[in-house]
Amino acid sequence: ATDQSAVRVIVIDNQSDDGTWNRIEELRGDRIEALRNPANIGLFPNLNRCLTLATGPWVTILCSDDRLPPGTAEAFSRGFDAAPNAAVISGRGRFIDERGRLIGIFAQHLPAGEHPAGGDLILAWLLESGGNPLNCPSGMAFRGAAVTKETSFTLDLPLTADFEYALRLLRHGSLLVLDRPTTEMVRHPGQMSQRLIATWGVVFLRENLRILRRHGPLSKAVRGRGSRAVIATLAAFAAWLGMRALCR
Repeated sequence: ATDQSAVRVIVIDNQSDDGTWNRIEELRGDRIEALRNPANIGLFPNLNRCLTLATGPWVTILCSDDRLPPGTAEAFSRGFDAAPNAAVISGRGRFIDERGRLIGIFAQHLPAGEHPAGGDLILAWLLESGGNPLNCPSGMAFRGAAVTKETSFTLDLPLTADFEYALRLLRHGSLLVLDRPTTEMVRHPGQMSQRLIATWGVVFLRENLRILRRHGPLSKAVRGRGSRAVIATLAAFAAWLGMRALCR
């Protein structure tokens, strides 16, 4: 099991206005470091600040709407011990409502086990489905040695920077997929990610095409699908997002 005394928790408040900071200050202690940004700097700049402060053999980022199921830290620790070449661990995800009731699952498609470095499996899935098969940042863990080489999320992909960051980390090691929930994401009407995806379907399409260009050349098996197949798949996915937004 993970040595609880070795776990370091860093909480960065991005200028919340709902009383969160007061609660954080109450929890501050030897193992919980609490910091507050002087202004709201946005999602990925704030996550980048998290990366600069996080140290240790592995790192996970827990976003404010997400929860770690019991035993997740131990599962990450055991995973990195069992797969010394792994740079990224991703598990399954659960959507829950504000009462904690299960309403859906995600990140369940990749087979469990260790997959080669380089990210071809992930890019192939993007070609097939137009989506990201990995968990959200809260459901992934990054090896510290890889984070020191890829120190920040890109700021030019407002919807998919977490996916692109994982692909860069996979240049430095393999992907380990755990067949267990590693995050619970609370769904609610004001959630930033849901608002962005529902209203920015075209931007989402553009960003995925940029990721495919940025992270080539792909393996022959992936390249063989052709650019027209890529565009058709992603365009269909963007159209589905637009229809879903109109039907709300």
